[in-house]
Amino acid sequence: MEKSLFLTTLQIGPYQVECHLLPMASRKRWAVEVRSTGQVILRAPARASKSQALALLHHHQSWLLERLHRQQAKPVVAPLGENTPILYLGEVLILKPLAGKTGQGVVEEGQLLLSAPSQNSEDIQLALTHWYRQQARGLLPQRLRHWAAQMGVTWQRLTIRGQSSRWGSCSGRGGINLNWQLIKLPWPLIDYVLVHELCHLLHLNHSPAFWAAVAGYLPDYARLRNQLRQFTLKNNGGQTAPAD
Repeated sequence: MEKSLFLTTLQIGPYQVECHLLPMASRKRWAVEVRSTGQVILRAPARASKSQALALLHHHQSWLLERLHRQQAKPVVAPLGENTPILYLGEVLILKPLAGKTGQGVVEEGQLLLSAPSQNSEDIQLALTHWYRQQARGLLPQRLRHWAAQMGVTWQRLTIRGQSSRWGSCSGRGGINLNWQLIKLPWPLIDYVLVHELCHLLHLNHSPAFWAAVAGYLPDYARLRNQLRQFTLKNNGGQTAPAD
């Protein structure tokens, strides 16, 4: 198995990035990978030099900065434990697991005090998911009613669940599905998804009339839509999750 070699530490925007070179006998072209840890790995042909690797890094700094921003925007999945940063309504909270009944939590001074049956990462993950779902069930329907009243529309059924690839959807029968992970996003992005789905009650497509309806309530929807793409849901392909 090939072993990576420490190359350098670069300052890329606000990030101090550790870069490693991974020469591979089977590789003919260079490839750059930004790992979830923030490390940059350069996969290179076996005879690649350090000077070539450094030149490639400097050439691709803009691309690396964009990727590092996206890594920061991704929700933390695992492992979870003391002082893990998590997202809630667009804010980063520091996780503080406490012994107690699963899923009870309090947000206090930038921290989430979360009850879990043990300090095991899997138990903490289950407790955090339970807490997120509780928050979603409490806040999202209330916000959806707010927008529906402004728009003069009525949905037939609301479901909040854990879709693997969508933030939300609307059926032809007037049913709206919302992903509980919306609770991690800032309110403006949550509002975009809610308005998007409610507009499907008027236009069950993505026609110009549909987008005109969205713009009538969120004139800057295009900016919000682009911001939403910085947040991802894990699915089989790892793509950005759309509102549909």
